[in-house]
Amino acid sequence: MPSVRDLLHLTTRRDKNREVLCGAIKGRRVIEFYYHGGYRTVEPFCLGVVMAGADNESLICYQTGGYSELLEVVGWKLYRVSEMENIEITRREFGGDRPGYDPDDIGMARIICRVVPVKIAPKIAPKVATPRVDAALTHNELMKRFRFTHPAPLPRMSGIILSRPPARTPPERPESKITPLVPVFDRFLLPAKTG
Repeated sequence: MPSVRDLLHLTTRRDKNREVLCGAIKGRRVIEFYYHGGYRTVEPFCLGVVMAGADNESLICYQTGGYSELLEVVGWKLYRVSEMENIEITRREFGGDRPGYDPDDIGMARIICRVVPVKIAPKIAPKVATPRVDAALTHNELMKRFRFTHPAPLPRMSGIILSRPPARTPPERPESKITPLVPVFDRFLLPAKTG
């Protein structure tokens, strides 16, 4: 059974870790710490209790570098705070918005502190959209962008695409539209037959 001194030490350490982690979360700062055999570099997103009634205060974070037992260095991780050592806040900041993070659906019994991404109003597309090629787009994103800028279905557009430009017909010459004026004047200039 742990002594009172050990319990106080754990409580003090837990409070210190909680304070450091919440400070990093609020400041959106990257942290480094030692955990199960190696140092890890992470973006902390949420500190909370996974299951009520147990010592399982944990950090949901996105690991960007360092050590991993499973050799999966980059990705979402969950670390138990009581097993984290040498927690240091770096000067590097992170945006607070990563795919896969939903602050409204974290799945913890109690949240101590968390990153709440700033909701930006969706941009309204201009009436005339110019297609932009971006090398970082995936195939699916590229197809969505194509369908947005080209609303007509592809089968209807197949007749529009030509292998070479159509031949241009020369413009008509103005002389070909003018009728000779002589017969018109002859009819008006000749004396009318009276009879």
